[in-house]
Amino acid sequence: TSYKLSYKTGGGQNKLGHSIGWIVGWIEENRHVYFFVNLLKTDNPSFDMKKERLELTRDILKRYGFFEGKM
Repeated sequence: TSYKLSYKTGGGQNKLGHSIGWIVGWIEENRHVYFFVNLLKTDNPSFDMKKERLELTRDILKRYGFFEGKM
């Protein structure tokens, strides 16, 4: 399967001091472009936002058939 994943990430804290993280981008698969946005929030101080925002986004895209040539 031929695909290209492009994205930008960011994060910070909300007014309550909870971590927020986002990832926005697109995936090109089989010559079609699909856009996505994912926002994560947590009050768990040990949550690895930098790692999880990409892994969760990849998992969601995979559930929709990406990375397997279904799209």
